[in-house]
Amino acid sequence: MAVTASAGAVRPLFHLPGDTGMSSLNLLVAFLVVVVTVQTVVALAYFAHRHPGAIQPLALALAGIAVMVAVVMPIAAR
Repeated sequence: MAVTASAGAVRPLFHLPGDTGMSSLNLLVAFLVVVVTVQTVVALAYFAHRHPGAIQPLALALAGIAVMVAVVMPIAAR
């Protein structure tokens, strides 16, 4: 964390007004989203390995999901 020198006060360099950092609930939700995402990717990879004929429809579905995520994430991040 960088510090600015202004009248002896120690402040973080990139501090947003009203920003208190991530709460425990936010960290827990972020962790669970990552775990579920990893599990889903592994399950889809296993499914594609077991059923090679389903790779093309599976790739199309994943492309559609990626487009939806690309549209929704900037809105949700506001």
